[in-house]
Amino acid sequence: MELRTQKDYEKFAMGAKILKMRYDAWIQERAVQIVREEIIEPLHDAMRSHGYSDKIIEGTDIDRIMIQGKQVSIKIKSEYYADNGFDVALAREMGTKPHWVEPLLYPANLRTAKGTTSKMTGPDYQKLTGKQALHWMEGGENRFSKGHTVGGIPARGLVKMITNQGRDKAVKRIIDEFTAWRNDILNT
Repeated sequence: MELRTQKDYEKFAMGAKILKMRYDAWIQERAVQIVREEIIEPLHDAMRSHGYSDKIIEGTDIDRIMIQGKQVSIKIKSEYYADNGFDVALAREMGTKPHWVEPLLYPANLRTAKGTTSKMTGPDYQKLTGKQALHWMEGGENRFSKGHTVGGIPARGLVKMITNQGRDKAVKRIIDEFTAWRNDILNT
């Protein structure tokens, strides 16, 4: 766009004001959508194909977007905590060594204000929690255990790998779409 007349300058100045006013909202909205398409959706697909639980997949999403001038940072989180506070999503990402698992002796909701555990036991405890064994499905069959050693979980590194693979595509799309949006507003 060539600025030849006063009217051209005024039109360009108005476009620049509109751009400045709408930039933060536009970048947040488009960045979220693009990151979902280029990183989150492929990550969820990879997690499903590797047998991750729905709870881990649901706990994997955009945590926050930070904008400082032209710098846009997007933090992705993947977390799912068991009742005892164990980060299952982190264990799938980083792997674990063989370890012992058992039902919680006292559920988290029985903790007192001082952080000690209630002394409730016996039938009252069993009525309250209803959890006397671990439960999972294996080969289409229900399995139960009062405790057992599980083999280590191999590190998958899916979050890191898929994020790294999608980052460049997401950045390129954000730049390309921003350039088109800016040019449309400024009529260039």
